[in-house]
Amino acid sequence: MRYALAQIHLERGDLGTARTLLDEVARERPDEREVIEALDLIASPELIDARCTREWQVPWPRRQRDLYSVGEDPYRIPLAVTPDGRLMLSGGWDGALRLWDIHSGRCVRTLDGHRRPVHAVDLTPDGRWAVSVCEDESVWFWELTGTRFRGSPKGRRLYASPNPPNWGSGDRIGELALRVDRTAVRLTPDGRCVLYAGLDGVLRIWDTSGRRMRTLDEVAAGRLVSTSADGRWALSVGWRGREQERERVVRLWDLADGRCRQELAPHESGVTGLCFSADGRYAATGCHGGKIRVWDLGDGRCVHVLEGGTTPDALSLDAGARFLISGGDGRSIRLWELDSGRCLRTFGAHQGGTTLVRLDADGRSALSAGQDRTVRRWELPGRYRVRPRLSRPRRHVELSRLGGRVDALVAEAEQAMAGGRFPAALDLLRQARSTEGYERAPRLISAWWALGRRGVRTGLRSAWSSRLLTGHTKSVEAVDLSGDGRIGLSGGSDATVRVWDLDAGTCLRVLEGHQHMVESVRLSDDGRRVLSSSRDGTVRLWDLDTGRCLRIIERKRGLTHRSSPVRFSPDGTQAVVGGQDGMVRYWDLETGAPVRELRGRVWGIDDMCLGDDGRLVVTAKGGEVEVWSLVDGGSVSRLRGEGSRLTAARMRTVSLSADGCSVMSGGDDGFRLWNVATGRITRTLDGSPPRGFHTVRMTADGRFAVCAAFWSPIEVWDIHSGRRVRVLDGHEQGVSCLALTPDGRFLLVGGGDYLRCWELDWELEARAAADWDDGATPYLEMFLRRYGPQWMTQNLDVLLRRLQDVGCGWLRPDGVLARLDRMAADEAARPRTEVGN
Repeated sequence: MRYALAQIHLERGDLGTARTLLDEVARERPDEREVIEALDLIASPELIDARCTREWQVPWPRRQRDLYSVGEDPYRIPLAVTPDGRLMLSGGWDGALRLWDIHSGRCVRTLDGHRRPVHAVDLTPDGRWAVSVCEDESVWFWELTGTRFRGSPKGRRLYASPNPPNWGSGDRIGELALRVDRTAVRLTPDGRCVLYAGLDGVLRIWDTSGRRMRTLDEVAAGRLVSTSADGRWALSVGWRGREQERERVVRLWDLADGRCRQELAPHESGVTGLCFSADGRYAATGCHGGKIRVWDLGDGRCVHVLEGGTTPDALSLDAGARFLISGGDGRSIRLWELDSGRCLRTFGAHQGGTTLVRLDADGRSALSAGQDRTVRRWELPGRYRVRPRLSRPRRHVELSRLGGRVDALVAEAEQAMAGGRFPAALDLLRQARSTEGYERAPRLISAWWALGRRGVRTGLRSAWSSRLLTGHTKSVEAVDLSGDGRIGLSGGSDATVRVWDLDAGTCLRVLEGHQHMVESVRLSDDGRRVLSSSRDGTVRLWDLDTGRCLRIIERKRGLTHRSSPVRFSPDGTQAVVGGQDGMVRYWDLETGAPVRELRGRVWGIDDMCLGDDGRLVVTAKGGEVEVWSLVDGGSVSRLRGEGSRLTAARMRTVSLSADGCSVMSGGDDGFRLWNVATGRITRTLDGSPPRGFHTVRMTADGRFAVCAAFWSPIEVWDIHSGRRVRVLDGHEQGVSCLALTPDGRFLLVGGGDYLRCWELDWELEARAAADWDDGATPYLEMFLRRYGPQWMTQNLDVLLRRLQDVGCGWLRPDGVLARLDRMAADEAARPRTEVGN
């Protein structure tokens, strides 16, 4: 298996990984001829180590809010690069264009002319001419000739829209749509023609020498234009057919006479990327959903269809259409072999998305530029092909023997668990999981997880993605999970709330009623009701069985800058809403009436969590974490760290341990663990710098945390040791939200327009069954504060599940009940004045 995997990595050009695998096999089988030949091949100059060979930093200026407020007011820097990788043109939010010497990272020209943020730019291959367009739809043509890097460049305005967008209207939805739905502009390589696709759907072309304007297409379907290397042809997106039966097409234009020569169809979804091959004979188009088509421009046939990647915004073909490279909003670029339709290699490239890619005509190297202010040069795999190799399956007798042994070990372990002999059960299951090919056998993994409810989590063995859920038409903004991980909840920018059966991977119900993006969702403990909060200013209560909106709990006029985080109170009778005015409000779900208000000192609550007993409320807002203790009438403590000020880096997410003693916060300056009682930082996680959205969730025992940010990977941390134990890949469109079951078994992640389910496989420590351990005392105290000394028998299951969540599941229920009765009696015997409010 390792030899076969090494052969695949050789074909991908990942020589380092292949060498590691082959070295392992060679140590075990030093005389294996095939392994020796493969190692000799790696040492020879015949294979290319496909990787990033150069990286240059291009430090264009960015707005401070764009570092953290991803999705609220997006601004993506438009870029253009010369094919030789020497010069780059960037458009700025301040309306300026900057020409960069890539190798030195020096800005050699600043071009002023626009008064609003720049939407699109283009640059001729020789760096002599440039074109740009900004939000007010003014198109400028720039002459960069002469001394090139000295003197003032000349620019002239080619076009000004007669009906520019009204940015002062106060319509935040309209303004956001205009910023996202950008215009496009392109130059022919000789700088003689400029093509512009505007917001009015018209494709225009100018002769730059005579400044004469023509209209090519009056009903464009997208803001995309591409020109061929010889300047004779252009591609654009348009509509075909009647309005009720229209379909998207890509049109091929002859720029000499302005006639459409081909219509490339069909495109069932929006076109996101266009490009010509280096020789101009082929074209590639990318669509929402990740599908890429390659077209023969001679007869308009689709000759290749590539599937399996993320939505491609940037495409590049070599001469002859043998290879294609694609990039987009995700953090990676992909190299495709067109004849086979395979993705040969996925390179981790640019945080924040890839803006452009350039594949050399011979397909041996490529250039990419991204929103992380870097330009990278890539060496690509050669033409190595893995030789066919027949597998040697195990004999049926051997498989039967191994399967029988695993089944016997699992059966014995289940008997040991039933008898409370948890260490013996753990030893048996470890033996079973060490059997090659059976580590994740269904019955075995089920028994392992059952033991996990009785054991203590000590580390992470592995993690795997079990489901990919699609259905939202726009980005996912909020998720939640039921305690057993079977039901998932998501809210999105498409203004819907979706309910998922995670076992089957199906959408059970779509809750519709909000008028704008939903950024907070919550499932009640009994799984029957849902709370959701939207930027339309409403908080809604839903019945999960019928899909009806039972009540609009909170309604504010107009759009809000951000949705209010919502939670159910521990007893499920109230909704807790964290307002953007800094206040936390309690609402009675039966009557819809406000019950209580907690007035904070800082505006804009980003995240909120509640203690199990309902007496502790923790919020992240501004430069601090605020903690309300409802016992003493709503007094506020503020966790800000030593020497911190109110203007410090923004706190954006919080997670509270089940005992209420620790809070994990995530903000612009990283992830930190706080002691609630002292207000001091007890641990700082030194991982990838968090950028964009931040989200963190702790396991109930407060020992492990899952941390993520929009432009950083998902990381699993051992909080006690401060060690990162796992990085979860596969979220190239960024991570905007996540939910974790209290026991840490299931993780639901939202990113882009999809959700991904993960199963976390924990390493365990087992303890012999016992009647009591003092480590469980805080959870019994919280139980009594929630239900009182006169708690009901049916409430005991809540306590036992919580003890299993926090690693105390090895305690016998009878022993827990006896201790609980004793603590309840002591509580009832205390003088009334000693009892908390």
